Amino acid sequence: CFYFVVFNQGDTNIDHWWLYGGKLFALAMLAFGLLPLTAAPLPRLFKAYLAFNAYCCINYFVAWFFIRGVADPLYFNQLVFLPIGVLLLRSKIEEPLVKLMDFMFVLLLLQIVLSAALALSGHDLWNDGAFVGGMGNANDFGIALMLGLVYVWTIRPTDRWTTALSCLLVLAGFLTESLLILLIAFSIPALTGFLELGSSKRLVLREIQVSALLGAFLGAGYAIRGSLPHLGRKIAAVLGYAGILSDVTPTGSIYGRVDQFDYAWNAERHASLLKLWLVGHPTANVYRPFDSQFLCYAFNFGALMALAFCLFSVLFLIKAYRAEKRWRAFLVTGLAIFNIAFFSNHLLDYFPMGLLYITLIAATLRHQEPPDRPPTRISA
Repeated sequence: CFYFVVFNQGDTNIDHWWLYGGKLFALAMLAFGLLPLTAAPLPRLFKAYLAFNAYCCINYFVAWFFIRGVADPLYFNQLVFLPIGVLLLRSKIEEPLVKLMDFMFVLLLLQIVLSAALALSGHDLWNDGAFVGGMGNANDFGIALMLGLVYVWTIRPTDRWTTALSCLLVLAGFLTESLLILLIAFSIPALTGFLELGSSKRLVLREIQVSALLGAFLGAGYAIRGSLPHLGRKIAAVLGYAGILSDVTPTGSIYGRVDQFDYAWNAERHASLLKLWLVGHPTANVYRPFDSQFLCYAFNFGALMALAFCLFSVLFLIKAYRAEKRWRAFLVTGLAIFNIAFFSNHLLDYFPMGLLYITLIAATLRHQEPPDRPPTRISA
């Protein structure tokens, strides 16, 4: 909806109630599309994940009642998708993940076209014309594009259109001007190549493809603007922070994250040990977002909850590696993308990233490789 309202750098003039109403309507339509349901029991790991989120939710409201401090509602953007995970696990529709990913893929292509049209017309939704899609955030849009790329490379049939679509998705990812997306774009060929056994040639070709597209992107940006694109300046800022380059202009996205970690570290150093581990909230904040999902849980709900979330992330990855062969590369790579992003972004706080994450979790638990059956004994 951000294409059709006044929007710039995360700020919009749309009334929040209309925005919330649109989200609920989209959720209702999605839930309706997953009907009818079976009475199959939920996996124990998913029940544990629901209990974990229930504790965090109770913690939020108890803190809101006693602290009455800043209570950012972004937290609820991840909770609203938990019922969708239940429906995905119990839906009678065969392979709902494919239907959901096909629909998301069409939306991604539409958003790429609309973002390009806006850029060509001289209208920017973000700094330096970075692509943010209809999600309103460059990193979120980039993660969705990278999931689309993994889907193209691992699930869709390989043909001439696969190469064209993958090039489009990679270029659109670079146009988000996100350093995180650059890292993920180079990680995907290695992850998919490792998981698709015997595909070392494919791995090398995909890395060459991503490298060539990055070179073309940076070269074209320099030729058109007379300077490096914002992504190039971010790379230089990281090298400058590491002491490799000098006289580098700092960028807010790099140094701002360092400042956030310093703030959280200093606040938590002065909190009591019991509060730090079990409750969180070392300052008068009910929920304060940080540019790290792990740090969000540690600061707002306690270090134990951050460790629990890390444990769930690892367990879901292990489960994904044990999924059916057809889905293994997509699910492991998709969850790995989220886990990489969790270190430098609070993805789940943004709509609809929680949907993508819970979809990967539900598909992982739904498409487990059946255990080997012991040989049947034939009695004499």
